[in-house]
Amino acid sequence: MRALVLSSACLALVACGGDRGKAGDDDAPAAGPPTNAASAPGVTATPPPPPPAGADEAGLTADDEKLATGQFYDAFPLPIETAGDEISIEVKAQGFKPVLVILDRNQEKLSETEPLGANPDGSWTISFRDRFEEAGEHFVLIAAAEVGQTGAYSTSVQRWRSLD
Repeated sequence: MRALVLSSACLALVACGGDRGKAGDDDAPAAGPPTNAASAPGVTATPPPPPPAGADEAGLTADDEKLATGQFYDAFPLPIETAGDEISIEVKAQGFKPVLVILDRNQEKLSETEPLGANPDGSWTISFRDRFEEAGEHFVLIAAAEVGQTGAYSTSVQRWRSLD
């Protein structure tokens, strides 16, 4: 699997919700799962494996990679096979407020979503649904909204293929 090194500026952008822009270093490979380059320039870390189709249970731990701003995150590829495919992602987190970030195949941030508020049981839920105009490997980052937050989360991914 090829590695992609995101610049520190991108990692801060992802955590802080800045303007959409190119996320990778100019000399970084063009594809592969995002990794944190903030701790040692030019060094990549191996991200967690992608979740299986359907649902996955995972968690953010103190052993996970950190954004440049200090929040723990997980990253996995989101292959878009056909332009026009629609994807729905739901993240339910316990113990931390999650942030869901979608990067396109060019490492540009397409979306950043946070829950509006906590659920009655104290968990947090994010629902994302969008049509992808370009095929190719995209990326999903699930991060904690605050530094030091960890906890369990589950994801559910559904796909609808465009008939056009």
